[in-house]
Amino acid sequence: MRFFVLLIILGSGIACSRYRNIANDIEALTSKNIVLPTLYNINNDIIGKKPITLVVYYDSLECSHCRVAHLVDMNDVVEISDVDDQFGVLFIFTPSKKDVRQLWLSLNKHEYQEKICLDSLGVFIQENPHIPTSHQCHTLLLDRDNRVVLVGNPLASDTMWSLFRKTLDNMLANDGVYVSE
Repeated sequence: MRFFVLLIILGSGIACSRYRNIANDIEALTSKNIVLPTLYNINNDIIGKKPITLVVYYDSLECSHCRVAHLVDMNDVVEISDVDDQFGVLFIFTPSKKDVRQLWLSLNKHEYQEKICLDSLGVFIQENPHIPTSHQCHTLLLDRDNRVVLVGNPLASDTMWSLFRKTLDNMLANDGVYVSE
């Protein structure tokens, strides 16, 4: 019985610590605006910033090839950006040096070429050192001033999708700014 209680206490401590870390990460993200340096897509065209932008950032610690294969999962979000000129999606890949060529070849075949940036120099993270290393914090909904309004993948759950849509609709109705209800 003591062992069982000890497991519950340890489990609670780990869970609380994990949530505290996520809260700290979100606090760090919202402490400063995101800097979007001049970024080029894989066609070497400058990527223009729309008033509302969903940034999906993949660092060198993630399997770039796997992420490219799953970009199609973002179709619902990309379709919204295709029909609404106030909302855009930006995929930023920062691969390790050994993966740059293979990633470029994979991305060059992808249908979202105008929305994909291959940031081989790591400029995005250099400009935004406050972005946590946790991959849960690498999908960011930005307002027109590049303030982080929502953190997390909108496709992670039905609840997250609903929150994303509600937040996006609010921003679209308020000229790219989130207005508290």
